[in-house]
Amino acid sequence: MFGGGSGRIAYTTSITSTTQWSTATTNPPLATGDFINYIATNGGTTFVAVGNYANGQGFILYSTNSGQTWVPATSTGGLGSATIYALAYGNGCFAAIDDDGNAAYSANGIIWTNATDSAFITASTVVNVAVYASGSTFYAAGENNGGVQIGVTR
Repeated sequence: MFGGGSGRIAYTTSITSTTQWSTATTNPPLATGDFINYIATNGGTTFVAVGNYANGQGFILYSTNSGQTWVPATSTGGLGSATIYALAYGNGCFAAIDDDGNAAYSANGIIWTNATDSAFITASTVVNVAVYASGSTFYAAGENNGGVQIGVTR
């Protein structure tokens, strides 16, 4: 699966030399200028996508049918005032960080909880990536001051 500009997500059920990609459904539909910045999965049928609308406001989408249909998360745990680039999955938990330094986590991709220690990044830091390390530790890296370690607990 991959995401991209103009709010489009595509999926395939098999990678071969004759792979056919299908366009996923987003409900409500995303518009031209909306971007899917990152997609993560729990290794099963649940997928989470983060991105931003054309106005710069972030969003979180989830899919429980292997990426074929996507809907907005029920709650975003304080994320969404800025673009969301960073998303990771590990230890039964999705973790996401927006460009205002807000972090949130979710066990199911639908309901998100604000990480109380989310002021680890200033509003001037663009967070580009998050990765899962082990236990409840995730790492985030941005364009200011390199990487930052955060702990996400549920």
